Amino acid sequence: MPERNITAHTAHVFLKAGWLIYAEPVFPRSSQQHLDLMALHKSSRTMIAIEAKRLYEGEKAKNLAEDAQRIRNFKLVQKNAEFMPKKRFGLLLAFTWQPEIRKWWIAGKHAMAPKGHRGAGWKLLGRTLDKSRVISGAGLLTNYPEDRANPKYRKCWGLYAIYKL
Repeated sequence: MPERNITAHTAHVFLKAGWLIYAEPVFPRSSQQHLDLMALHKSSRTMIAIEAKRLYEGEKAKNLAEDAQRIRNFKLVQKNAEFMPKKRFGLLLAFTWQPEIRKWWIAGKHAMAPKGHRGAGWKLLGRTLDKSRVISGAGLLTNYPEDRANPKYRKCWGLYAIYKL
């Protein structure tokens, strides 16, 4: 499942709940940098900055940790905003076919890499999740028919971690 599918489904859920959605909003001082998705809720004056990744190896863990930092650095420019949010959150989305990663993600403490994995990327992501005091969880996703033939891909979990900015 491509990362853009996760953001598309997430955007759909936010839209149905009355949020404004912006795909790939750019950073004010760098047109080369963007978020995957931004959700704004006018009546509660809330912004959620969203990044998504497939999570199956240390390099992807490192990338997700870097995304979390980019989320922290994202600011709306008042002249371009529908409104200026009073509440700001970051939301990391990931999906994996590996039960060890799902178990690690929802464990609450991330000092050790997921079972069977190692490397600096997992350490960095673990420190980022713990330092940000995320609320994390996982849910089983519906998989595509072509994935059902391969036992490795029969179960795909969507992972989330939300935190205050």
